[in-house]
Amino acid sequence: MGMGRGANRAQRQAETQEREQMAALRAGTDRIRSVFADPARLAQITDFVNATRGMLNRDLTRQKQTNVRENRFDLARSGMFGGSLQADRTRQLAEAYGRGLLDVERRAQGAGANLREADDAAQSRMIALLHGGLDDTTAAQQAAQSARARLAAERPAQNVNALGDVFGGLGDAFLRNRDAANRRRADRINRFGGF
Repeated sequence: MGMGRGANRAQRQAETQEREQMAALRAGTDRIRSVFADPARLAQITDFVNATRGMLNRDLTRQKQTNVRENRFDLARSGMFGGSLQADRTRQLAEAYGRGLLDVERRAQGAGANLREADDAAQSRMIALLHGGLDDTTAAQQAAQSARARLAAERPAQNVNALGDVFGGLGDAFLRNRDAANRRRADRINRFGGF
């Protein structure tokens, strides 16, 4: 009888220890998940998306102003200001700006999605480390550090991957039209002696 009680007690201790380990793993997992689901973290991601959108919108607006100014000067130089060419170019600029706005939003949302994906990967990594034997306090601290580091790393990446030249093709078209107008003017001068 004494051996049966000893075996039962050892089994109960093993079961108790296993329950405690499982409870500690659940608590650690919940703690890690809470780092990434924290409303402050979600607000950071939203702020990051908004800041990215703002930076790209400023770049797009600057490009638009430059292209509108170049278009006006080009039309005035070629004597086409107020004609159908101006209407066509204005429409082309508006279409390019609309496409640029869509691209800005796509990039801003993509930046937020990349950050969320990185958070998900970091969360999975920390949970795996926890299940591999890392204590829950260290795992939660590393999760918080990873979240901060990822946000800091994404900011320079967004600056490097700026919008590019949304109006690039239109600038080339303006230059071609200007060159063609200059050739026509030179031909008139050569044929008619300056008229």
